[in-house]
Amino acid sequence: MANYVCGIDFGTSNSAVAVYDLDRRAPSPLNAEICRPIPSLLYFPTEEKNSVFVGDDAVAAYVRSNFQGRFLQALKTFLTFSSFTETRINGRRYELPDLVALMMRQLKQTAEKAVEAPIDRVVLGRPVKFAGDSPNEELATERLYKAAKLVGFKQIEFEFEPVAAARYYQTLVTKNELVLVGDFGGGTSDFTLMSLSPSGESGTSESTVLGTAGVPFAGNKFDSELMRGKLLHHFGQGSQWWADDKWLNLPNHIFLDICEWHQIPFLRERRTMEFLRDVQRRTTNPKGIANLRALIFENYGYSVFQRIEEAKIRLSSADQTAIDCALKEVSFHEPVSLLEFNGLIQPHISAIRHCVQELLQAHSISDARVDNIFLTGGTSEVTAVKQLFIEMFGANKVRTGKTFTSVAEGLGLTAGSLFS
Repeated sequence: MANYVCGIDFGTSNSAVAVYDLDRRAPSPLNAEICRPIPSLLYFPTEEKNSVFVGDDAVAAYVRSNFQGRFLQALKTFLTFSSFTETRINGRRYELPDLVALMMRQLKQTAEKAVEAPIDRVVLGRPVKFAGDSPNEELATERLYKAAKLVGFKQIEFEFEPVAAARYYQTLVTKNELVLVGDFGGGTSDFTLMSLSPSGESGTSESTVLGTAGVPFAGNKFDSELMRGKLLHHFGQGSQWWADDKWLNLPNHIFLDICEWHQIPFLRERRTMEFLRDVQRRTTNPKGIANLRALIFENYGYSVFQRIEEAKIRLSSADQTAIDCALKEVSFHEPVSLLEFNGLIQPHISAIRHCVQELLQAHSISDARVDNIFLTGGTSEVTAVKQLFIEMFGANKVRTGKTFTSVAEGLGLTAGSLFS
């Protein structure tokens, strides 16, 4: 029987799997088919109580249902939340590892179907620092481990995601290199500094991890800054409502929460519903409050943030665009320039610069000593991110490639090394 192992990149926004053939001592030639990223999304329809849709199927089914049912995203963000113990969906209790396992099972089955063989050994990617202000790293890895066990993996190992990306990049090098790898996903930005050598005649290669570092934010935080800086007035920020014989400002916590797309569902409770219904009857901005109510109670959070992300992507190749939303109950048009966007995310770009500088200084390595920079992950396409590394190291050193699959492919290579 063929002997396969795999690597799984469970991401905040997208996930992917890659397979390694231990008999051939090489990545599976089917990886081009297998290693296709899928959105890290789950959808539980209200009418089909025993059904769950994953990835692109989740999006399609959610839209068909007119945004009814439970739509879950950014599960990776909650891995460190000890307060997230369980949720009930259609009368069934789910712990967080149960939900993550639904994503992993889809990836595992995709791989097994392609190679027509069972796979029970896996290397799971993990960020250098999980998302969150004070992330519980141990809890997060325990939950990932439990999810992998639930789907039938018997041997489970972990690897830092930027190290895995470096393993992929190593397949491209033709001489010894000191490389800085930046992996920019939806929830975290992670870095590794590695010494790499090209593959020799035996197919083996050498690598040394000199150091790792990371910051607990990435593309989703950039989306949040666009929401905060450009769109909140469309949802009633700055408006007032009449109560107790005086004009009052709306509570700021609501606007803070809607800037984080994975936090919006937590606002869907009776007290908030009744409060906003009362506000809309006595506000200076009924259209904005109507948008706010629909965003929260009609499950439009995903759709609105999709429009934000699309605008962000356009700003990677344009100086001006607009965030347009024309949903049934939420509509707005908001121009945004690259200059405005760069200004909104500048504090985060500065934090990334500081993180990289600290990593280099910790190992007494100057910018000039780094041979190449390899950037991967969707957020690496953001103009300000690319420009940061060009300014620090020079355009001739910056490399990109396999934006959404390099981590998974690197995890597959790591699996081949660990389990051979």
